[in-house]
Amino acid sequence: MKRGVWALTIAAAINYAVLIWVGMGAMRGQKPLDLYYFGYSYDDVMALLMRLDFESALYVAGTVRMIDTSFPILLGLALAGWIWIGAHGRSAVWRLAVLVPLAYTAVDLYENQLIAQILTGMLPSPELVEWASLVTMVKFGLVGLSAIVLFGAASGGDD
Repeated sequence: MKRGVWALTIAAAINYAVLIWVGMGAMRGQKPLDLYYFGYSYDDVMALLMRLDFESALYVAGTVRMIDTSFPILLGLALAGWIWIGAHGRSAVWRLAVLVPLAYTAVDLYENQLIAQILTGMLPSPELVEWASLVTMVKFGLVGLSAIVLFGAASGGDD
């Protein structure tokens, strides 16, 4: 199992490197919405849309999104795998902790859908932007929580 988890981890790292390289190029130096750890405002989104031409927005919502679809799946499975390995011989609660990175995966994929709507719509509503921003913050919260759970599982301390 460890080999498989290592393979997922390496694949996630390579995928992320490609995602950053391709995504940042497509964003023309602008910070992508899904990297705003503490969310973004409607004004942030409108300023980004004003600096991004429509072809670039379509590229981000299409090609870049395909790469960004595989990344959370690979990362979520890798984190879940490492938590599962770290929880070996511990209580069932630790095994259930694999749900945290899997929840991250689902939230990240949903965030990608919302950001694609923002980038390709005629004019995003303030409600859509507010919801997408909240989902982005939840995503980063789940990544952080996944790291904490992984550390706890790997420490192998008493339950």
